[in-house]
Amino acid sequence: MFRGATVFVLLCYALSAAPAEPVKAPEAAPAATPAKPEVKSEPAAAGTETPATSTSASPTPAAPQRPAKSAALKRAEKLFFAKKYETAAALLRKIVEDEPENGRANSLLGDVYYLQGQYEKALSHLMRASELNEYKAADFFRLGQAYERLKKPKEAVRAYLKAYENDDTMKEALFQTGFVYLSLERNKKKTIEYWQRFVDEAHKDPQREKVATVLRFLKDPNFVLPDKNSPISLEEALMLGGSGGAGETKTGEDKGAGYEKEKEKNDGKELLDDDKLN
Repeated sequence: MFRGATVFVLLCYALSAAPAEPVKAPEAAPAATPAKPEVKSEPAAAGTETPATSTSASPTPAAPQRPAKSAALKRAEKLFFAKKYETAAALLRKIVEDEPENGRANSLLGDVYYLQGQYEKALSHLMRASELNEYKAADFFRLGQAYERLKKPKEAVRAYLKAYENDDTMKEALFQTGFVYLSLERNKKKTIEYWQRFVDEAHKDPQREKVATVLRFLKDPNFVLPDKNSPISLEEALMLGGSGGAGETKTGEDKGAGYEKEKEKNDGKELLDDDKLN
């Protein structure tokens, strides 16, 4: 979103500079009649007068602004952040019914359904939001979370990678992709691939060191992931640490706690970072 805002600021700056020339043109226009001999040697200047005026008008449609939020949408946002989800959902449904092309309303309604555990309902609104909104990464990320909860790994991975494709600063998408491969597919190779990318790229993420520690477990050739139907959970497997010793057991527990914290952060991060709330 910040990139879009930056482009908009630059356009506004360019437009604010452009009128300086056209403003002078009207003053020169009245003097054009007596000064015809001078203008004669400068027919180009007279010709440029018309384009100068047209350029002052043409940039305006080239910088479309977002429509102002309605009072209803502002109220829905306040209700959402106050965690009054039922009331927010009722208001958002009405807005979406009246304005089906409202990307922000679809996005918020999808978030409400997700937080209420109504993942199937969340999907349709989040998909619509990802089509309508200029900044799509947050909607794709939430789509990935919804698919993950519905235990649809292929769709979850696709959505997370779309989020990262649209915003490569969203390193959490790499982490979540690896987690889907770990938790839903038991794919050790793919988990290592995406978590290694996370560790390589997310230098400032507080979870980076914990993920790096778990990577050492996974890269151990003697470490075998339990089957999906195994009575041994992933947490237990990571605590056992493959062939690792007792000193590594604690880090497996820490990673489990760290992941839960990461999930909580992700549940609200894309909304808090959305500059459309300003």
